[in-house]
Amino acid sequence: MLIYEWDFDKNEVVQWERRGECNQCGDCCRVCVKYNKPSEDINVQEATANGNYHGICNQVQVDGKDNYFWDVRIDNNDKDFQPCEDLKGNSCFSHNGTREVLCRYFPMSPRNAELFEQCSYRFEKIESWEID
Repeated sequence: MLIYEWDFDKNEVVQWERRGECNQCGDCCRVCVKYNKPSEDINVQEATANGNYHGICNQVQVDGKDNYFWDVRIDNNDKDFQPCEDLKGNSCFSHNGTREVLCRYFPMSPRNAELFEQCSYRFEKIESWEID
């Protein structure tokens, strides 16, 4: 899976390749992962041309389709958060079926994965460049 991490604050794009398989440790299912998903017609190319965007956007390419996740973050202060209802022990009941789109693609960069000691995903940096 190829992932582009657009950092508008650093004016940089990093292309990552996520390697490995989920070992179903369940760590990311026990935290509150939040993100902003704008309408489908806003993408990083338009954001770059606009020049008004800040933060990080993860662009995930799967089967020729781009998926955009803006400002992915862990929110440990969400008092209403409950661990995923599909998680039983360390096993996800929807792991091989109808997982939410964020669950299929998370973690999206080393920045996300480093928060979870047991995570089996590894990332290889393919290249990076400045945002035009």
